[in-house]
Amino acid sequence: MKKTARIYLACMAIVGGLHASAQNPAQLMVVANDAEGVAMAEAPVGIESKLRFVGDGVEVYSVETLEAVFHYADLKTLSFRFDAGTAVGQLSSEAALRLRANPVDESLEFVGFSGAAVPLSICGLKGETLVNVASWSGEGVDVSALAPGLYIARVGESATFKFIKR
Repeated sequence: MKKTARIYLACMAIVGGLHASAQNPAQLMVVANDAEGVAMAEAPVGIESKLRFVGDGVEVYSVETLEAVFHYADLKTLSFRFDAGTAVGQLSSEAALRLRANPVDESLEFVGFSGAAVPLSICGLKGETLVNVASWSGEGVDVSALAPGLYIARVGESATFKFIKR
């Protein structure tokens, strides 16, 4: 095969790849979540997008075009999700995760967990691990054996919560 034919075929392969990626581009989405952490609505955002916090809600603009309005009355949290082709990855899988109540008595409970099981550990203020759950899936964690005081719960790789045990 001649050099010019190989260059032509390489260029066609690159253009074909660009065309395929343009049909299914990676996209960042802003997601409005309700009080239980369930996604209610979403809108695409990009480098030129703007989020404006106005009197009745959050407006999402693409350049100067209004894409979506998330009303405060319906909204508990905003999170971001990255869609890459057919695979979907959360920027932070613990984005909507929060404590159900603080202080706690018997059970440490969370709201908004979704996804695969992650490790959970509870540490004292000196750094010692007091409770370790290797594969936690959102269920309550028994803390009744802990003495009253301040503790730190670490969920997965990036979520950390301070809580008071009564």
